[in-house]
Amino acid sequence: MKVLAFDIGIKNLAFCILENVNVLALENVNLLEPVESILCSKCKLKASFRAGSEIVCKRHVPKTHTFLPQLSGKKLPSNKVLKDLVKEHECEQLGWTNEKCVESLSKKFAFSIQQPKQTNASHVSLEILHDALRLFSENAWSLFSGCTHVLLENQPAFKNPHMKSVQVLLFATLREEFLKHGQTPSYHFVHAKKKVQDAPAGDAGYAERKNKSEDRVKQLFDSGSVVNADLYEKWKKATKKSDMADALCMAFDRISDA
Repeated sequence: MKVLAFDIGIKNLAFCILENVNVLALENVNLLEPVESILCSKCKLKASFRAGSEIVCKRHVPKTHTFLPQLSGKKLPSNKVLKDLVKEHECEQLGWTNEKCVESLSKKFAFSIQQPKQTNASHVSLEILHDALRLFSENAWSLFSGCTHVLLENQPAFKNPHMKSVQVLLFATLREEFLKHGQTPSYHFVHAKKKVQDAPAGDAGYAERKNKSEDRVKQLFDSGSVVNADLYEKWKKATKKSDMADALCMAFDRISDA
């Protein structure tokens, strides 16, 4: 029996492939396009300020430029505030539009810049998610091929409709990929409470279930119930362990119940 189990997510889509006691894969995938950080022009740290024409981190703000609290926020101050700052600090008066005031002030002061952020997962369209899932399943096919059972964590339709959509899209995408290669594994939706039986159900037990699933994975590896030393070490060093732990617990239970 070769089981492929998924803990549903968008930025954290975790999956495990377990064949008997052998862990063949244990991964966490971000379906969204990576966001490229703006780096300091002087070093490789993330930039925080614009000083004149230079984009720099705080350490590399030139001595010719200082900081103003009004210019350190996420938003540009009002036009009146900008005008007052130009006059108060005796900056060159190039004009009174926002653009001209900023140009004047930027000769003396560093402006805070905001790093680009990845799109909020709940706002990502189903079309983008479907395309991402199709690409993911194609790229991972060499791992998925030969799996006899596919498990997907069941999502609450009313409480989390967007994630429910991800679950259904993933099911359809995987089924198409397997059919394309002439394979027909069985598919199962697994309730979240099945992963850790002795933790409280619902929101009240969410954190406890996550902690217990991580503890259970440690016990499974340490006892030899599942094996793959390299993936175990990689999992222990991961910043996001719980979703992968949930996927492994699902896969292990399916094989144990067979």
